[in-house]
Amino acid sequence: MLVEVAGATLEVTDEEFQAWQDHPSGLDLMRQSTNHILNGARMIDKSIQHLSDVDKLVLEHPEHDSTIMQLYLESGFFDVWKVDHEINPWRYDAGLLEDIGNR
Repeated sequence: MLVEVAGATLEVTDEEFQAWQDHPSGLDLMRQSTNHILNGARMIDKSIQHLSDVDKLVLEHPEHDSTIMQLYLESGFFDVWKVDHEINPWRYDAGLLEDIGNR
């Protein structure tokens, strides 16, 4: 059963709207880093579709391990969480999450 939630949206100023538009997006960064890895891995094996395919490639062909590791490092994949942590600290801190729930 769906129920309308009153007051679920807030008005924002044009400046605040623009600030959020200019703010880095963790989702965009993850998409960009993942695409970098996948595109690089496809230079080795054109059948690669998902990161799990990249894992399988390295397991079956360990000679590509250093190349794949370099793709992960270049992509920024291991640092995306840092940007997300800055944008959404409550996702990483139970105390902040509880505070948001009590508002």
